[in-house]
Amino acid sequence: MENMNVIFVGDKQFTSSEYQKSIFKEIAHGAGNMVITAAAGSAKTTTIENCLRFIPEGKKKLFLAFNVSTVEKLKSEIKSADGTRIMTFHGLGNRILRENGYIGDECVIDEFKYPRYVKSNILELTEFKEVASLGIEVFPYMTNIVSMVHYARYYMAMRVKDIAEVAEIYGIVPVRDEFDVVRKVLIWGKENTDVIDHTDMIWLPNTMNLVTKRYLFDYIFIDEAQDTTLAHQMLVDKCFKRGCRFVAVGDPKQQINVWCGATEKAIENYENRPNTKKLKLPISYRCPKKIVDIAKKYSPEITAAPEAKDGEIRYDVSPNDAKPGDMVLCRIISKLIEQYLSYLRNNKKAFLKGSDAVKSTYLDLISKVNAKRIDSRCVTTTGLIPQLYKLYFDRLEAIKEKFRIDEEEAMYHYEALNLYDDIEALKVLSEGLTFTDELVDKIKTIFNGDDEDAIILSTVHKAKGMEADNIFILCPSLMPSQLARKKWEIQAEENLLYVAVTRAKKTLNYIKEEEKGFYKNFVNTKSMESELSAMRKRLGWIAAVRSGAQTIPTVAMPTAADVAGNGTGDEKPKKKKGGLKFLDLS
Repeated sequence: MENMNVIFVGDKQFTSSEYQKSIFKEIAHGAGNMVITAAAGSAKTTTIENCLRFIPEGKKKLFLAFNVSTVEKLKSEIKSADGTRIMTFHGLGNRILRENGYIGDECVIDEFKYPRYVKSNILELTEFKEVASLGIEVFPYMTNIVSMVHYARYYMAMRVKDIAEVAEIYGIVPVRDEFDVVRKVLIWGKENTDVIDHTDMIWLPNTMNLVTKRYLFDYIFIDEAQDTTLAHQMLVDKCFKRGCRFVAVGDPKQQINVWCGATEKAIENYENRPNTKKLKLPISYRCPKKIVDIAKKYSPEITAAPEAKDGEIRYDVSPNDAKPGDMVLCRIISKLIEQYLSYLRNNKKAFLKGSDAVKSTYLDLISKVNAKRIDSRCVTTTGLIPQLYKLYFDRLEAIKEKFRIDEEEAMYHYEALNLYDDIEALKVLSEGLTFTDELVDKIKTIFNGDDEDAIILSTVHKAKGMEADNIFILCPSLMPSQLARKKWEIQAEENLLYVAVTRAKKTLNYIKEEEKGFYKNFVNTKSMESELSAMRKRLGWIAAVRSGAQTIPTVAMPTAADVAGNGTGDEKPKKKKGGLKFLDLS
């Protein structure tokens, strides 16, 4: 029998913790399943690797992970000859589809399968034949459909009633008949598998009730179990041989992806399976003691390793203190982009994590509005930024109507906040530019590169699973968000803080706060109400006075103090030399 007192990390060996020994003992002598709650930096992947040493020869083992990088790392360290298969969830789904003959070598992987189909066939899909007259409002209508096609598949929702319930979870506000359209799109997706996307790889094997004979296992290890959806869990169940044992490893305190489909009670679902034991890995080998002390506020069980150094926590630091290899984290993308551009202007090599997705989002938003000029100062009603604000105000009205709430509450609905953040990011990117084509070229140019020898900028969501010696928190007062309303949103915000601080291996640095521009709106709710009220009045004034004219005389723009008053934004604009004075959101 292998020695349970040692754990191997590559060619090196260390003394096993008591928690690791308990897991090894359960693997070697137990008979049921395990759910292992693993703290950030607790060597969970290494522990699972070492579990393989205690499994009898001849047993088939499957290791499932979300990330290709994790799979590649494990493949380089684990011998495949011992009956261990290592793959992503998507890879498993793909294999089961191929085994059943639903896809072949000619199958195309296209992440735009559903958006493209919806865009090309919307008039045939919808009963709302006036869709062409929606104008700018067609953007949220189409976005709702595409988003719900994604969520519905992960929740295995096919009926209109079930689709509507999933939409309620994510606060998606229908413009017209989106849920009926989603049902039709899902039926089409099942019948057309020459082209699939990654979500199809998880969904199709389940919705088609496929079985597998080739991918049946005696032991199944599930990494990042807290991020699994209902469709992921059903896919895993297809691979159980008689007497199969599963080991689900995850951390409920790192569950920050409910917003993109993860089942809120994923860990609990595994724990409630018959004959399942709960074990834990609370020792963090990544974080120094001072950082663990902060992390304990969010996850009391996390513990520093006995040999951990004290580490350092610094406050009011400059973002320019960051060096290549360090990581800058922020809650919102617009401030992150502002800092990214600042690094580029100062000839500092920087990389924005997830830049391809950011680029795609902004280019798509620009294309939907289809304006020639940017007009960041909103002196017309036809520019890109005024049209985006119009879209924003239209969404507020839809949210108010759907949830029977007032404008203040609608303003802090996540769908409205995300759009607001995107508008502000585009305004940051538009500095010094006049035409939309220039902005498009800029976006295509700057959102490229790699993360080698550079300062890495990332939202906290995208930083999960990453680490760096030195972590810098940009705009720390944005976490937790004061705008979270639902129970799962509030918990996710607390988890977000935990994820952010536990990325650090040496120092945790809080960048000095700057109360300027739109940033304060994410902290002070009254500020956003005042500024957006002034902007709504401005756009209404331009439209009324100019009756659709392309331009109006240049106007002077005020500071927040100019419309402060009672904080409601209902004050009359002040007449000043040069014309009417309105709030500057730039």
